[in-house]
Amino acid sequence: MKIELAKQLYDSEWARRDQLAGAVTVPISVVTGLAGGIALLVSSYSFDTSLVTTVFWFLVVIAISFLLLAGFWLVRSYHGYEYEQIPSPAELEKYDRDLIVYYEAMGEAETGRPEFESYLGEKYIEAAEQNAHNNGSRAAFLYQATRSIILALIATGLVLMPWAINAAGREPSPQHIVIDQTQGGHAR
Repeated sequence: MKIELAKQLYDSEWARRDQLAGAVTVPISVVTGLAGGIALLVSSYSFDTSLVTTVFWFLVVIAISFLLLAGFWLVRSYHGYEYEQIPSPAELEKYDRDLIVYYEAMGEAETGRPEFESYLGEKYIEAAEQNAHNNGSRAAFLYQATRSIILALIATGLVLMPWAINAAGREPSPQHIVIDQTQGGHAR
């Protein structure tokens, strides 16, 4: 494989790594928003022993389960990957000089340059292969997270039904009005 193609593959996998790292921000925001919405629904629910309450809790547990699963997949898509890089410029320069010295001593000075390019191409290919594997895993986990978020959205939408039934059947709470008769800002 030509070194230019190997370098392009390496660079494209490195750019994909950055894209995947940034791709988790929207799902994290959606998970946070859904968790807050579910917490609001639970805190404003009037609990009783009716079938509607049982359905409400069942759907809340399902929605929370999908949110937790989405969180798990998001963490898996973001954490625990080691990306391979090519050797540093100083290491490459040293390797190139060592090859030149070695082949000049052997009387084959022209052999050093092609061997260095072959070595560099191998390093690009090895790194691109490892990075492509990491990116494939991260993308698959991000897909699973997105799927779990969609299922959590559906479950949260279904939670709204028993919540609305419960809210419609609630007696409005009495309003307490306090009349304070003060004159000039001082109570009598």
